[in-house]
Amino acid sequence: QKGQTKAPPTKPFSPQAAGRGFYRLVVFVSVLVLGALAGKQLAAQNHFERGRLLEKDFAWDEAMAKYQKAIKLSPLYAEYHEGLGSLARRRAAVSLNRGQKKDFRRQAIQAYQEAARLEPAQALSHYSLALLNEADGDLKRAQSEFLKAILYDPTNAYYVSEYGNFSIRHAWTQEAIEAFEKFKQFSFKGATRDSLMDILNRCYSLTEDYDQLRRMVPNDPEGHFVFGHVLGDKGRWELARKEFDVAIELEALRNPSGSLAQAIADFYILHNRFPDALKVYEKIMGHDPDNTSVQKKLSDLSERIKISQAVFPS
Repeated sequence: QKGQTKAPPTKPFSPQAAGRGFYRLVVFVSVLVLGALAGKQLAAQNHFERGRLLEKDFAWDEAMAKYQKAIKLSPLYAEYHEGLGSLARRRAAVSLNRGQKKDFRRQAIQAYQEAARLEPAQALSHYSLALLNEADGDLKRAQSEFLKAILYDPTNAYYVSEYGNFSIRHAWTQEAIEAFEKFKQFSFKGATRDSLMDILNRCYSLTEDYDQLRRMVPNDPEGHFVFGHVLGDKGRWELARKEFDVAIELEALRNPSGSLAQAIADFYILHNRFPDALKVYEKIMGHDPDNTSVQKKLSDLSERIKISQAVFPS
């Protein structure tokens, strides 16, 4: 009729259009969620970085609070738990209050356990847990964590040597021997603090068995020299001579101009074993007949032995 307004024609329902609208809605919501998560993660990272700076300035209470805020905002980041665990472990180490020391150690264990749960293959978390559990008196758990650290980072000589030292501390002879037998196979020992002489001397307090101790000795001139040195210091001269002879033979093959044989002769002289030193000098002259320095030492030592025999005839 005249004067009436016609309603606009309605569009027929389109599944395609409805699908596009739903897709746009999903994208919009996803962008909002991702933006919120990104903002949350950024805030967590800011707290963590601030915590590290505070830790360096020895503001440890504030640093721990920052680490905890980072974890609350982003609990799935193993790095944040490790940061908290590291500081708690540090505070446990320096605290003079027994109760506080125990509390900090507990906090450190919990933080590192969560870090290890989030990233099981992170060897550092297991190593830290090993030391913390040892300090807490739980040796079996400490051993388990040491072995996990070695499992997840098998080329790390430091973890192997630390497990060996742990075994020595608790008089676990077989475990110590096995650890340092593995340790000798590393060509690069990194930040380890263990010399072969220290290892042998410490293990000697657990066992005096020659074959057991020999398992830890590399088959090279230096290894046999050190083992002979340790055995000589313990008065086991027959075995020491055996190791020194191998060291001299290997050095003659690998480095004829080396000075190890002279060091062995000096060691014998230091312990008044002149005939043994004389034999070493004779071996050196056999390999290097033009060595004037050794010629003089050989001559002096021969004269010294003659005088000694004249004064104290056998």
